[in-house]
Amino acid sequence: MPSASQNKSDMIDLLTALAAAGLILLGAYLLLDSGLFPIHWPWFWAGWGITLAGILWWIYRDWREGTIIEEMSLLSVDASYLSESIDPDTKPRRKPKRRLSEDWSVELIGKFEWRVFEKMCMRLWRIKGVSIEATSGVGEVGVNFYLRSKSTKARIGLVRCKNWNKKPISVTLLHEMQAVMHKQHLPMALLMYHGELTDQAQVFLQRPDCKIKAHNSKEILKQIRSLPKQVQLKLLAKCTKGRYKMPSCPYCDVKLEKRVSQVSGAKSLACPNFPQCSFTLNPRNPHARH
Repeated sequence: MPSASQNKSDMIDLLTALAAAGLILLGAYLLLDSGLFPIHWPWFWAGWGITLAGILWWIYRDWREGTIIEEMSLLSVDASYLSESIDPDTKPRRKPKRRLSEDWSVELIGKFEWRVFEKMCMRLWRIKGVSIEATSGVGEVGVNFYLRSKSTKARIGLVRCKNWNKKPISVTLLHEMQAVMHKQHLPMALLMYHGELTDQAQVFLQRPDCKIKAHNSKEILKQIRSLPKQVQLKLLAKCTKGRYKMPSCPYCDVKLEKRVSQVSGAKSLACPNFPQCSFTLNPRNPHARH
């Protein structure tokens, strides 16, 4: 295979020959146009024919040898030098989108541990355009987060989240919410829950003077499905990311770990930050919050 320097030299020869042919054609045209040489002179046409035949033979020879292709390629820039050659196997690939194994349903909402359930409720209010004020740490008695006015930044209500499957929600929780309402002079309160209410709790909510509203998981699901499909999927991806069924420590906000007592063999869920945090939970009631 010819070297790069040889190809460049041959290319110069080719361009020189083409330039010479062009000059010959131009000269012939000028001579014929001036009338100095009659066009029927045989020596003129013989010389011109020999010159053209030589140039064509030289081009044909290089074409047969394959060098003409390499020489002509020097007229253009090789794209391989403009972009880095990347092996298809080493190309950076986009991280594949996580496929969602479940769709929104009451059953799925019931699987959320208390912290995921709480965050889902908070995200729903943010999607509606309402400002949220989350309580710090283990929160306050009777409230998980506050609703705030965007204009005045004042608290306009409180929300309590409860995801209990093991036992009905008692009226005590509603009394706690009402006490916070009266203390802070809030106009409304909302209980967002999954599970059942005791008979006393249902009677309390039906009282004319009760300003507490209750939305169960069916009503929450209805609100979610009223959102645009893309918003639903985005919310679903956030809520089902990671170990969304494993309860979190209410003090450290980290996932609990399964522990087995070396003495009694009893199973429990404990905070991984032990001994700094000694929070434990009965695995039979993982939705309960301390």
